[in-house]
Amino acid sequence: MEDRMNQQLEFDNQLFVPENTVEAMRDSRYRHPANALAELIDNSIDARARKIDLLIREKDQMVNTRRRARIQKIAIFDNGHGMSKETLVQALRFGGRKEANAINVIGKYGMGLPTASVSQCKRLDVWTWEADITRAWHSYIDIQQINDGIQRTIPDPDQTPIPAEWMTFVSKDTRNNNQGTIVVWSEIDRITVQAETIFRQIEEEIGRIYRHYINQKELTVRMASIKNEQGLPYIDRVVRPNDPLYLMHNSSTPEPWSQEPMFEPTGSRTFKVKDGGPELTVDIQLSVAKREALGETKASRPGQRPYGVHALKNLGVSIVRENREILMENYFSREGGGNAIPQNRWWGCEVRFTSDADNLFGVDHNKQMVANLSRALKDLYEGMTTENSNTDSVIQELEAEDQDIYEIAGYIRSSVNGMMAEIHRRFEQRPDTISSAEQTQPETLSIEQAATTLMTTATKASVENEGEELTSTDKDRKLFREEERIQDLTQGLIDVGYSPEQAQESAASTIKKDEWYKFTPTQLDGYRIFSVRAEGAVLHVRLNINNHLYDLIKMIEDEAEQNNNEIARNAAIAIRSLILSWARMEDGTEDLDQKLALQEMSEKWGKLIHRILETLEVEHSLPT
Repeated sequence: MEDRMNQQLEFDNQLFVPENTVEAMRDSRYRHPANALAELIDNSIDARARKIDLLIREKDQMVNTRRRARIQKIAIFDNGHGMSKETLVQALRFGGRKEANAINVIGKYGMGLPTASVSQCKRLDVWTWEADITRAWHSYIDIQQINDGIQRTIPDPDQTPIPAEWMTFVSKDTRNNNQGTIVVWSEIDRITVQAETIFRQIEEEIGRIYRHYINQKELTVRMASIKNEQGLPYIDRVVRPNDPLYLMHNSSTPEPWSQEPMFEPTGSRTFKVKDGGPELTVDIQLSVAKREALGETKASRPGQRPYGVHALKNLGVSIVRENREILMENYFSREGGGNAIPQNRWWGCEVRFTSDADNLFGVDHNKQMVANLSRALKDLYEGMTTENSNTDSVIQELEAEDQDIYEIAGYIRSSVNGMMAEIHRRFEQRPDTISSAEQTQPETLSIEQAATTLMTTATKASVENEGEELTSTDKDRKLFREEERIQDLTQGLIDVGYSPEQAQESAASTIKKDEWYKFTPTQLDGYRIFSVRAEGAVLHVRLNINNHLYDLIKMIEDEAEQNNNEIARNAAIAIRSLILSWARMEDGTEDLDQKLALQEMSEKWGKLIHRILETLEVEHSLPT
């Protein structure tokens, strides 16, 4: 009896309840499966693997009355140095890395393999060998067994043979009988996309994350998929580097820039900093688009060309740790108007450091966040005013203790502003002459322009022909001079992150074209999809980039632009038009209580939409 009571007490006093802890680990947020797979590739690289096969087995099945291929299993097969029996157990434990303070390795806390795996599947098997593939050590994690109370520890490794289904699938170049590891995901329940979708994400994400390894011929990643037990893969290709600085040769950039760099270097700087220990080195590289990439004339639309769409997906500051990108930090570009500003896709910035600078940058255990740099960029942005726009003086006013990270953030901010100005100059320096080929092609409005133009036309018709009552904004449009309106809208655009020059240019264009509406992506508190403010007698709609509906809109717009999909284009225009219709209704409500009620309703609407899209896991298929 006493023994039983002691056992119960021991159970009640456990620091972690296994099934609850693992379920929490299952909810670790990876942007999509490619990022979870990247954790496994990190382990392969730390094991000095030079060849990696990413293998997927699919099977057709009925899904909602439709027959479609669903992923059954995924394997990562590498030729790294393998693990001993004891190391395998540590690798499967959450936080089990022995070398807790190891530097110059990608892995950080020993959480990558188990956390990334259980976030996507219910069964994880690992085989690893250091001398003889026929005597590989094998162990596993089984979520169902954990939930049933059967598995409480990592099973003692045995020498169960590697299943033949993988031995016949792996390439001869990757298979090494003397050393290697294979990680297998099965009982996959968190991946609903097909292999082609994952491979497209991998070509974009993995190609960018490991571009330096791939470009330097230190790593080859092969992707292959077999469907319905067929003998040969129907997908079989290698990952090319995806360089957001566009300075690499032989990359995944579309023609005519697949073999030659699309950008050119425009500056660099090395910071020597201290973070309570030895001196650390942080390198920053900058690049801007070559003049020929920006189009032959002012009538050219390089952003709509395949390479322009490619550049849009690589928008932001690339944070590279141990030669491996951990994040595209787009806070600055988002607050600067995001893809609404054409210049944003035509510059590149890379920040490189080693793992001993993790504390300086605030790297998290998933290696998907640099909290300290992001905070510094945000603080600098919020500290900027029309009276004080000097980065150094803003840093002094902040009186931050971690001065180094603010100096790095300040350099990035001022450099990006300079590159944006240079790109603008290059756009303006293009000749006015229109080539014969361009003369035959009618100008296509962007989706955002199409929505605001259509809504402006419809509203004008309603006011003029149907006697719709004028709102206060309509009255202001007639009351104030053009210069006053431009000044007011300019200030509104500066408030959401435009530079004064960008804001002035955009405001003047909007008002001279007599457009009644304008969109700007920005960050809003709460779940609101958007907010509406009348500035310069223009309804300025601020879209909340933190709401999943914004992600959905951008996903549809990217599909329309990249694949010339007219249905997707019309859908995106319709969604934006619905938002503008609400903005018009809110603007026409003069009673303050009614307006507050509408805004409260908008908050509830946004929260509901956000949660629905989160449930549908829309973010897992978003473009990167």
